[in-house]
Amino acid sequence: MEPWEWSEDVWRSKVNKVRAGRSLKPKSWNDGKRCAVALSFDSDHETNVCSFDNFV
Repeated sequence: MEPWEWSEDVWRSKVNKVRAGRSLKPKSWNDGKRCAVALSFDSDHETNVCSFDNFV
């Protein structure tokens, strides 16, 4: 079965094994806010190279 076919329970159980620690979500947000956004870009492209079958 391919990863995109996994049920939510399956992929969450796998992801939870590599999380960096406790949730940082606050119990309440200032001024009634409901979310925060962070953008991160990794341009070294290692993920693409490592996904090739002939990667050495």
